[in-house]
Amino acid sequence: METKAPLRAGQLTSGPWGPHTATLDWCEQNYEHFLYIAETWNSFSNIPFVLLALYGMHTTLREGLPNQVRYALQHAMIAFVGIGSFLFHATLLWHAQLLDELPMIYASFQAIYCILLEGRPSSSGSLLTKIACAGIPALFTAIYLVYPNPVFHQIVYGALQLFITYRMQLLLGKIPPESKLKKDCTHLLKTGSALTVLAFAIWNVDNIMCDSITAWRDSVGWIGVLSQGHGWWHLLVACGSNRFVVALIGLACGLKDHEAYEVSYSLYVFPYLRKVNSGEVSKSK
Repeated sequence: METKAPLRAGQLTSGPWGPHTATLDWCEQNYEHFLYIAETWNSFSNIPFVLLALYGMHTTLREGLPNQVRYALQHAMIAFVGIGSFLFHATLLWHAQLLDELPMIYASFQAIYCILLEGRPSSSGSLLTKIACAGIPALFTAIYLVYPNPVFHQIVYGALQLFITYRMQLLLGKIPPESKLKKDCTHLLKTGSALTVLAFAIWNVDNIMCDSITAWRDSVGWIGVLSQGHGWWHLLVACGSNRFVVALIGLACGLKDHEAYEVSYSLYVFPYLRKVNSGEVSKSK
């Protein structure tokens, strides 16, 4: 199925990368700041995805957590989303759009894989779970290449997030209620959800009121950069996703020993899971 690029009044529809072939064009003037970057703020606002994911990979491997490769891969897939999104917004090409949208689905299934394997033998896991978490994304990819409707992608992605949230609540219920780790992970899930809901609200306002927002942005000068709604979506979802992943890792490790791990923060803001040494565990009892 051939894609048809949307056309917004006054927008450039081609650039040095060729005609825009993406099925989406966001509420930012194209090629306003750089010759080779179509949407400046929508591109550079993906950097937090990559930085937070790299930091998450580093702390996961540094702490030597159980199944650390699995969880480091989860962080890595978030980084791939950020890289793909940067390329998409910089070029507005269909193939670059795929590098944004498909990793969102793949990262979701990696999270589902991590969640569903908890409580199973780590050496073998579930063959059915592995087949499903590899096969369903492959099937989605095939369908999306034939039927490249962004609404279809958004519905599937939203459904996956609801499923992940539901399964994480089930994991949360298996941790003893007096556990500090449970309280820490609950806080991460609440704040991560709040950031994501706020991002979704801004995303919708940016789409619905684009003409009015653009007119205001043009009238106020440099401060108008604060009205780049899709950029705020990237920033807030990056922070929310980071908190969800750390909470997922915390719950998974907590099922094994809820007293052996705790959530710590770098710069009071960026969470990571760390092992509690034997002395600290003794004092807490």
